[in-house]
Amino acid sequence: MNPRRDDADSPWQVPSAAERRRAQRRDYHQRRIDKAPAADGPRQRWTIAEARVALDTTLPVLDAAKALGRSANAVESLRRRWRTGRLPAVLADQVPPPPGPKPTATDTPGRE
Repeated sequence: MNPRRDDADSPWQVPSAAERRRAQRRDYHQRRIDKAPAADGPRQRWTIAEARVALDTTLPVLDAAKALGRSANAVESLRRRWRTGRLPAVLADQVPPPPGPKPTATDTPGRE
């Protein structure tokens, strides 16, 4: 018998690391759903002005979504496509390139 399963109702029962991660992920997504605006309608193409706001990395995803009336998932998806170089050509020509990778200690000149 597995003693963990027998003592499931015990107040001393400590959840496993995987259970804690699942609970944290569930809580994060629920908080995001509670905060994020719902999309105003069916999928819409991104305008250049909207893309510039959504790709402004100084704005948190939720703030950009609220400002645009888009879902947080839509803003995250656009940022992901921007970082991976998969933006539509119409937008890619009008927005700045994504930030490069952060330099590491081995990339810094003069250090050996």
